[in-house]
Parts: sequence; C-alpha cells; structure tokens
Amino acid sequence: MTTKGIHIIADLFECDFKWLNAVDQKELEEVVSAKIKDNNLTEVGSFYHSFGRGAYSGVVSLAESHLSFHTWPENSYISLDIYVCNYERDNTQNAKNLAKDVIRIFSPKTVKSQFFYSSNIANKYAKFRPLEDRNLDQFWATEDTVLRRVDLLSNIENISEKNVLFLGDDDLTSITLASVCKPNRITVCDIDDRIIEHIDKISKSENLEINLCKHDFRDPFPKNFPSDFDIVFFDPAYTPSGINNWLNRALEASLGKGSNKDRKNQARLSEIQYFLCFGYTDKSKERGLKAQQIISSLGLVIQEKFKHFNKYYHAESINSTSDLYILQPTPKVSTRELDIARSKFYTGHKAK
Repeated sequence: MTTKGIHIIADLFECDFKWLNAVDQKELEEVVSAKIKDNNLTEVGSFYHSFGRGAYSGVVSLAESHLSFHTWPENSYISLDIYVCNYERDNTQNAKNLAKDVIRIFSPKTVKSQFFYSSNIANKYAKFRPLEDRNLDQFWATEDTVLRRVDLLSNIENISEKNVLFLGDDDLTSITLASVCKPNRITVCDIDDRIIEHIDKISKSENLEINLCKHDFRDPFPKNFPSDFDIVFFDPAYTPSGINNWLNRALEASLGKGSNKDRKNQARLSEIQYFLCFGYTDKSKERGLKAQQIISSLGLVIQEKFKHFNKYYHAESINSTSDLYILQPTPKVSTRELDIARSKFYTGHKAK
C-alpha cells in the first residue's frame, strides 16, 4: 500500500539570483525539464512568464500532477510547489528527489519545506488502537506528530537501504513509514501483545512488510536478535532507568555483535541514528539534565534536538508534548558492557 500522493511545499530563502539573471527563459525551462526527466517523471506541458530581472512564474504540468515556482529577486526568495500522485506506481521518492534537484538550481542558503501525504494510514486506523495502558506509560501521539516523524525518517539519505527498528510503537509510526517509503527492513518490538496484534493485522491488510516481536526492554535482547539496525526510534518510559534501558537496547540492536574494532569503526558509527522522544516541563529541567547525563555516559552524542516536536493526547504531566533527540554513537560506547549484559541475560541474571 502506498499513499495516493505527496505534496511538497518549500520556501527558499537567500537564493543566489546571479544564475537566473544570466540565463534566458528558454534555458531555465530546459534545466527544469531535465530535472523532471532525471527523476523519472513525465512533463506534458508548461507555461513560464518572465517579469524581468530574474523574476519568473513557472508551471509545469506532469502526467503525475504538477510543479510550480515563483521567484522574488528583490527578496532573494523563491517558493516551490510540487504535487505527485502514486496512481500507477509509488512516486514518493521521485518527488522528493525532484524537489532537492530544483532547490539546488536556485542555491538557497535556507530551506523550509513541508510534506503532505494524500492518504494517512495512521488516521485510518487510529480509532481502532487498543486503549492506552498507563502501567506501560502509553500516551498516544497525535496523527500530525506521526506524519512529522515519518517526514523526518523518510528523508534520511538512502532510507531504502536502512534497517529500521521501533522499540515500542503504540502510535503506529512504523505503519505510516512503511506506507510512505520502503526501508530495507522495518521491525517493531513491543511488550504489549495488543499492539503487536494490531500492527500485524494492519500490515497484512495493507500488504506492508513489518517484522514483529515481543520484548521487555528491561532485559537485553537475546543473542539471535539482529544487531544490524541503522535507525532506532523509541518513545520510552520517561524515567532515568527507562531512558537507560531503551538506549541500551538501541545500542545492542546496532552494535551488539562483531569485533570491537568493527563496532567502533567510524564509518559504521556515522551510519547509525537513534531517535529518542523525551519530555519534561520548564519546572522539571533537572529531568532534561539527567537525560543528557545518561546519553553522555553511554558514549552517545546529541546531534540535533527538536523542542516540542511530539504532541500527545492526555499527557498533561509533560504538557502533552516532548522533544525529539537525534543521537549517534561514538567510539566511547562500551561494547564490553553490551556483551556482559547479553551474557547475563543467558545465565538467568536479568538486569532490571
């Protein structure tokens, strides 16, 4: 199952208008047409109008829908609008690549873009989700939050080659990601049988490939669990032990096997990303500090942090919002401790 279409809106700021001023309208048309063809989309007609001095309006009709842009040289600003449908095939990645190529033409210093999908599978099945279990710290993320997450994940470079793991997924982010793009592998682990059964039912109904397993994240993964995940996404229990346990499971799932040299190879470490959701209020900033200390103690670095990225229903204790951290492992990660934890799991000494 794929979405019916993708709509991309981009604002391009501080654009370099030297090129636009130097070329004529015909050359601009040829460059845009070439980008469309390069991304396996079909142009069926176009209309351009020059206002002079690099100011243009351009509309290109595609067999898949359209591309349009308008330039404001006096403000060094360009707006871009692309819509592509997925009627005969999934053109989602083609549309995203086209947007990137067209943006490069205009050389902006800053880009603000939004992605909208014509069909949101999370909305379709949201009302059928099992009731939240407060004993498991379950609070549903809003459907808009799920889409923001998927926008972020689906734009990871070479996402089609990545192995993606969700450590818990009562929000159905995995379902939406699988419907929008096709990572190499998607796996969901959850302690809640109801969530596993719900995702299994949806994935079969929508013909999505999602691997499922039950696991208590207080315990290390068993030795036969894969350790080749590139992307791990999780919204853990918002306690120090919860953050620590989920982060250790993420480390095991990406660096749990192999020689110490291979696991600390910079090329491999640079490929791995952990997406951690964590919330605290202005009155409890010490909780945010404790989270940072746990992250650092495990040899991880915070590459980016998006304040109030996630919105939830009925999570008043954190103002119904949380931040999204993008983490990466460094050579300071203790692979020895990962190995010890896994060996304890098999001798009956489960660390809680």
